[in-house]
Amino acid sequence: MSTSNFFEKKQNWSKIKDKVVSEYLTPYCAKLLATHKPLKIVDCFAGKGKFDDGEEGSPIMIAKVIHEILKKQTSYSNKNIEACFIEQKYYTNLQENTKFFSNCRVISGNFEDNIASIIENNKNKNSNLFLYIDPYGIKSLSFDIFHSLKEMKNLSTEILMNFNSFGFLREGFRLLQKSMPPELKSANYEDDSKNTVAKMNKIANGNYWQQIVQDKNDNKITMYEAEEKFIQEYKKQLQSVYEHIIDIPIKVKREHIPKYRLIFGTNHHEGLFLMVDNMVKRWNEFLNMSNEEGLFKEFNLPNYNMGDINLENEILNFIPKGSQIKYLDLLKALINTYGISFSIREYTQTLSKLSGEDDESIGGLFANNQVKIVRNFKTPTGKESKSWNWNEEIYIERI
Repeated sequence: MSTSNFFEKKQNWSKIKDKVVSEYLTPYCAKLLATHKPLKIVDCFAGKGKFDDGEEGSPIMIAKVIHEILKKQTSYSNKNIEACFIEQKYYTNLQENTKFFSNCRVISGNFEDNIASIIENNKNKNSNLFLYIDPYGIKSLSFDIFHSLKEMKNLSTEILMNFNSFGFLREGFRLLQKSMPPELKSANYEDDSKNTVAKMNKIANGNYWQQIVQDKNDNKITMYEAEEKFIQEYKKQLQSVYEHIIDIPIKVKREHIPKYRLIFGTNHHEGLFLMVDNMVKRWNEFLNMSNEEGLFKEFNLPNYNMGDINLENEILNFIPKGSQIKYLDLLKALINTYGISFSIREYTQTLSKLSGEDDESIGGLFANNQVKIVRNFKTPTGKESKSWNWNEEIYIERI
C-alpha cells in the first residue's frame, strides 16, 4: 500500500482507530502498573507521529498517556513504563515530533527485524507488553509473531492490530487468479508484487482463506459474507494465543465492507470489558459521523448479519431454567457471541429489568422466564448490595 500521501490529512476512520488506542491505554496502564511490573507499549508501525494537517498520530497519543502518568506524584507508585516506536521510512520526522516526551524511544528499522528482540528482552526483564500493530499493508504480519507472544506465559501481553481484511482478500483474488469483485477494486490500494500464496498462508496461519475466495468466485457467498468468514477464521487462529478476541470494523461508509478490522487480543477479562465499552463508543461515533444517517439500518450493528436482537431473550438462552451462571462468565459468553454489539452497561441494564431490580420495570413482565441476581457479599455497612462488580461473587439464577 502506498504511503506517499497517507500523512497529508488524517481521515475520519483513522481518527476513530487512534481514539480506540488512546482511550484504552489510560485505564489499561493503571491496572498493569498496579502489578508492580514494568510495562512497555510498542507502536510497531509508528509513522511520522503527526499528520501534515497537524492532527496527532498514535505515537503522540501514546506519549501523552505516559506523560500524564509520569507527572502525577501520588497516583502511580510504579512508574516503570516505556513506549517504543518502530519506524523506518519516517524515522527522522518521528524523532523530531516525539523529542520532548520522556520514556519514549524511537527505533529506526522495520517491524520484522525488531519485534523478536523486543519480545525476548521483555521476557528477560519480566515486563508486561502492549503491541499496537498498524501496518501499511499485510506483508509484515507473519503469524510467527503471535506464536512467540504465546511463550510469555507469566506476563500480560495484549495486541491491538489494524488488520487490512480488504487488502488481504484483494491479494487473495489476485494471487489465485480469480475475477476481482467490484467491492475490492480500489485505486488507493497497490498490489504487492513480492507476495505469494505461501506468504498469505503464513499471514493467515492456514489456507482456509483460499476456499473463501473460491466460494465468492463461485457466487456461493456475497463479498460481505466472504470478509466476515475470513475475519472469523483469522480470529480463531488468534485464539491459540489469546483467550479473548474482539474486533471493530473500520469503514469509510457504513454500507461498505470494512476497510480494516481493528482486532484486540487479551487473556484477561478486565482488558476485554474495558475494550468492549471503548469499541462500542467508537462504533456509535462512526454511525453518527456517517452521511447516510437513517439509511442502511442493517449495518447499525458492527456485524452486518446480526439482524435485530432481542437481548432479553438472548440472555435467557444462556441460562437454562433452574440453573445459574456466574455473572463474569455470562458476560464473557455474551461478548464471545455478540462481540461489540452491546456495551457492558446494556447487559447489566437488561439483567436488572429481567430480575425486577430496575425501578422502571413493569412488575410481572417477565414472570414466565425471570432471573434472580444472587450476590454473595454485602456493602461495607452490611446492607444488601446492588453492585455489578464482575470481580465479586455475583450469580444469575434462572427461575
